[in-house]
Amino acid sequence: ILKDQTLDAAQRIRIYERRGRASLTLFDFGEAVQDFSEVLKAEPDNLPILAGRAEALNEHGEHGKAADDWARVVALNPSDMAARLKLGFSHLTAGASDKATEAYEGAVKLDEKNPEARIGLAKAYEKLNQRDKADDSLKAALIINPANSSALFVQGEIAEARGDKKQAIESYSLSLKANGMQIKPRQALQRLGIETPP
Repeated sequence: ILKDQTLDAAQRIRIYERRGRASLTLFDFGEAVQDFSEVLKAEPDNLPILAGRAEALNEHGEHGKAADDWARVVALNPSDMAARLKLGFSHLTAGASDKATEAYEGAVKLDEKNPEARIGLAKAYEKLNQRDKADDSLKAALIINPANSSALFVQGEIAEARGDKKQAIESYSLSLKANGMQIKPRQALQRLGIETPP
């Protein structure tokens, strides 16, 4: 279709947009990145396309580039909590723990009662070896929701990394109890020698 000489620039952009969305849905992340990039050449502030390219970049393993796009989304729409959380995740996955901390702190400022922001912040603090801050952030997440399976799981991960097997087992067990459908806490418990019911 794009070879059709009768198409104007606006029509081409919309084709790239549709094709990019289709590629993202079909897990063809490299193609999605290329098509979304074509749209962004003409429309650099197109928020849905920026977010789409960021998602595709993350899935493609290009977390640093994804973080750049998420940062642009946040700059254009500072109240977008999902984008702030994804910005933190992208930085954390790219190994930029200091930038992840900033992103998650911004998310906490936006909504102090968002447990995901607190959990992400705890992970970032732990990576920076700021253990007390990591513990406080997880405690805050568990005050918001004491049965938050994600917070309990991360608490287990942190305890295990610190060599506290007893605390790790307790946290993983509570995570599994809070959400019995999760695979990760079950696998973690089995790795630590604890049998879990099927």
